[in-house]
Amino acid sequence: MGGGRAAVEGAKHVLVETWEALPRVVIDRECQSFHEKLQMVILCARYNNFNG
Repeated sequence: MGGGRAAVEGAKHVLVETWEALPRVVIDRECQSFHEKLQMVILCARYNNFNG
């Protein structure tokens, strides 16, 4: 059981390191892109045809 917990903690550590290593401009761009796509889905009443 302890091995699973160690694996989870190790994964958390890697995730935090990866996140902190990302340049701020990349994070901002991806978050804005997500927001824009979400707004398009909401406006299209869930009939999201903006990718195809």
